[in-house]
Amino acid sequence: MPGSRSETVDSAPTCDRTAIPSPRARALFDWWSGLLAGRDMPVRGDFLAEELVPWWPDLILYDAVPSDGASRFRFRVHGANAVSSDGGNFTGRFLDEVMPAHLAEPILGCYRAVERRRLPLYSQGHWRSPQDYVVGFERLILPFGAGNLEHALTFLVRHESARGGRDGAGLAGPSPFINDMLAFVAP
Repeated sequence: MPGSRSETVDSAPTCDRTAIPSPRARALFDWWSGLLAGRDMPVRGDFLAEELVPWWPDLILYDAVPSDGASRFRFRVHGANAVSSDGGNFTGRFLDEVMPAHLAEPILGCYRAVERRRLPLYSQGHWRSPQDYVVGFERLILPFGAGNLEHALTFLVRHESARGGRDGAGLAGPSPFINDMLAFVAP
């Protein structure tokens, strides 16, 4: 399986679509790839929002707002399932303003890597919540823009597993954000 817990985002491998195990994420990647038309990234105007209906509750659309050499990511659309798992609707707010401090660098690092590489990034991972649940996730970040990154469309599915004790992933007590699988996906 591409990627590992010890890799940084910049050292993540590049693989093809078959490395995405989730049929829903792979279908979204295929949809994005179909918009490329020979470019590095599609632009937001290449599609209608209605095309995203199968994924809509699990999507977050960010505006990439230039700021001192690296973009900040502002929530433009925050799907219903993402709102529920995030604990609120953050539309109009910046990602770096709303995330817990211990998750900021590993999560923002993924978005910054997508901005640099202009390639989709797929990851699966987990962390232990303050309520002592192991929270697993699956995430696909898709870049959009004409030249520079203008938007990041993120498919994000989270699930909570058993509370307390050891969870088989080596977590006991508060834990860091861990990418179990991390890979750029080439169209």
